Amino acid sequence: MMIKNMDIMNVGTKMEFKTMDQEETAVDVFPVFPTPIVVREIPNFYKIKDDFVKDVYEYKEENSEVKDNIFNLIKFQKYFPLIYSEIEISLSTIIGNNARIIPSSIINTDIKITKSNACIDPSIQTDCDMIGVLVVDCPYRFSGDFVFLSQHHNSAFHKILNNNMKNLYFSDKFKISPSDGKLIIFPSTLMYYGETNKTDMDKITITFGINLQK
Repeated sequence: MMIKNMDIMNVGTKMEFKTMDQEETAVDVFPVFPTPIVVREIPNFYKIKDDFVKDVYEYKEENSEVKDNIFNLIKFQKYFPLIYSEIEISLSTIIGNNARIIPSSIINTDIKITKSNACIDPSIQTDCDMIGVLVVDCPYRFSGDFVFLSQHHNSAFHKILNNNMKNLYFSDKFKISPSDGKLIIFPSTLMYYGETNKTDMDKITITFGINLQK
C-alpha cells in the first residue's frame, strides 16, 4: 500500500495514524513450501543388519576417525549396491529428470554410535545438496527421534501466522522415529538433531552427503 500523505494524531499515550489519498496496490506473498523429507524402509534389511552392526563396531575399534566414504572400504563395499539403489528409489520421488545421482555422488560418510543418555547434536551441512541418514541398529522405543527444524522454525513467528500460512508449512519442527533399515533423505539446508537415547542400548546411524548431478 502506498501512502501519499499521513497525519499523526496523539490520543493520550496512544498513537493513531490517519491516512489520506491512499492508493491501493497488490500485496505479493511468496511462501517457501515445506522442505521435502523422504523416508523409506529398506526391504529385507534384517538380512544384512547383524553383519553390518558387527562391521561397524570392528571399524570403530580400529579407526578413531571415519574416512571420507566408508563405502569405498572393502569391509563396507558389499553393502553399497543396496544402499545406493535405495537412495535412487527414494530420490526418484522428488527430483526431476534433469538431476541424477551416481555412485561417486555419495560423500562424507559418518558413523554415529549414540550411547545411553546421549543425543545427536544439531547440525547442518552445506558442502553437498542433500543429507542421508541410515539407521543401522536401534532399540525399538525411546532411542530418540530425529527432529527436523523447519526453515521457519521460529515458534513465535509460527504462532502468529494465520491458518492459510500455517498450512503452507508442515510445522516449526517435524519428528521421525528411528527403526532398523530406515533411510531418511533431506536437503542439506535443513537443520536436524537426534533426541536423547533413553535406553541402555546403542543406536547406530550412518550419515552421508549426496551431490546431485545437474
